[in-house]
Amino acid sequence: MNNRGIMVVFGAMISIGLIFSYALHGGLFPVVFVGVSPITLKVLDEMHFAAMRYYGNMVKTYGSDPNELNDSETKQEVRRASLSKLIDEVLIKNELKKRLGKNLNLVVRNKLGEISKNEEFRNATTLFYGLNLNELERVFLIPQAEYEILEGRLIIEQKEIKDWLNNARHAANVTILSSEFKWNGASVELRD
Repeated sequence: MNNRGIMVVFGAMISIGLIFSYALHGGLFPVVFVGVSPITLKVLDEMHFAAMRYYGNMVKTYGSDPNELNDSETKQEVRRASLSKLIDEVLIKNELKKRLGKNLNLVVRNKLGEISKNEEFRNATTLFYGLNLNELERVFLIPQAEYEILEGRLIIEQKEIKDWLNNARHAANVTILSSEFKWNGASVELRD
């Protein structure tokens, strides 16, 4: 191999290393695969942060013990529930992609309507969840709109979304790469 070939191989190895390092530090590596759809650490962390912020505000509002949120078991359970919700969201999105194809984004945007333009709503959600509007849309509003769209389609077929989700979870090929959790064939559990 000549010097040029060595330099190309060396450059490729450096590039791959830099990409891997960026992905690792940016949380862009997958913690779960639902079929071929990944859920990254960054997405899980965003959902967990928003859920903890929400529960923190609920504790303040209803006067519960704020130390409960500092408990490692509570944090782990919220993280487990967050991951479980993300898996359901992937299952729903994949089903809607099958049913609606390229029209999915248009149908979701129509469902969201004017809510994203409401200044009062933006301010309240930023305060309550600690997310800006784009994050709020990605983490909560779009998945909720997709849930409601699928629920509406299933009602027309005289089916319940709870039953559909239960069947979809059992049929799903879920691979959890995190040492914190395991998939029992239908739901996320904490590892012992």
